[in-house]
Amino acid sequence: MNSFITIFKEAIGNSSNFDEESTKLGITKKKIPISVLCEHQNYLKFETIQNNLENFKLFARTTHTIGNFTVFPNWMNCGRGLRLGDYWDITLISLQEFLNILSPEAWENFIKMYHLQPYVNSDYSVELFWDNHNNNAIRPTKEENFQIFLKKVNERIEERGKFIIKQICDQLDQKDFNFYKEIENMDKIKFSNEF
Repeated sequence: MNSFITIFKEAIGNSSNFDEESTKLGITKKKIPISVLCEHQNYLKFETIQNNLENFKLFARTTHTIGNFTVFPNWMNCGRGLRLGDYWDITLISLQEFLNILSPEAWENFIKMYHLQPYVNSDYSVELFWDNHNNNAIRPTKEENFQIFLKKVNERIEERGKFIIKQICDQLDQKDFNFYKEIENMDKIKFSNEF
């Protein structure tokens, strides 16, 4: 759903000290090899990463958890990566347009079925990851866009993940886990405007 590597590379390329550090490392904005960034923790040299380090670490830990997965046909996932920059909010806007053509209920049913309430407001409008995020401005361009994105995406992955795990535990009647105490009273999932 939310791509760690996409925002990570964009944060590096958007860092105010990119030109200086990229010259030392031999990378360009078009080619940012992860191997070079990970070697000696070179990614820490970039200001946007440094300024948002804890939130990037949290996103890296949760990016491949159940709260950040959904069912998607392969052709749709590939298409959203190229055309929509791999951003889940822009993907949802595109899906909403498509589903609204099918039936008035299709969009709300889709959100409910896949527990995507953290990404929409209680009126089922998509919550953008930052102001003016749209098809014409896919990539973040300001430092605060990265801060806002990371805060929102981390909250939403955690909320959705906990809710899905609770549903699984309840359906299987498996509630004897230490973590279950934290989620046992989670009877509903938050909408975006409830964070």
